[in-house]
Amino acid sequence: RKHPKMKPIATYELGECLQQQKKYTNALQFYARAIELTADGDENLRKLALYRAGVLATGLKQFEVAQKYLQTLAKIDARYKDVLSRLDKVKKLRDKG
Repeated sequence: RKHPKMKPIATYELGECLQQQKKYTNALQFYARAIELTADGDENLRKLALYRAGVLATGLKQFEVAQKYLQTLAKIDARYKDVLSRLDKVKKLRDKG
């Protein structure tokens, strides 16, 4: 993670590892950091990190956070995976309360 070019992908991968270990809150933090690190860089990694963060935040019932990530992703690429249907799902879950 110390190498500037590797830091975004390494940060993202740490999020993946933490999610596999069921350390979901920590994983979400690493995805968020990877999103920050890719603001001016790797667009594909940024989209993947936004997607993973949105999906994980939904699972953690952090609907506002999930909506933020998924909306950002939809603005970048509305055809990315199933982002629009996931965004609709989050909106419905938020409305239920």
